[in-house]
Amino acid sequence: MEDGILKIGVVLNRDSGALRDGDADKMVETITGLLHAHRHKADVKLVHGSEINEALTQARRSSDAVLAGGGDGTISTAAAIFAGECAARVETVL
Repeated sequence: MEDGILKIGVVLNRDSGALRDGDADKMVETITGLLHAHRHKADVKLVHGSEINEALTQARRSSDAVLAGGGDGTISTAAAIFAGECAARVETVL
């Protein structure tokens, strides 16, 4: 983190209901815009369910904070990856 600006990794499961049935690209655009509006660097990844584990692991390595969006499987995967990290916080975006 530099000057209060966080690099935030966002991993969205494009196979989850809200993203599968809605406008996933618009969701990426909206999240990116919101984070940029608050002066944060956004790295938003829209991935298939089979890619969630790797995407979350990579976001964890390269980001100051990570947001996960998807269904129960996505959130439980994120919780398992971040288990034991004192500052870890898992948020449901959708």
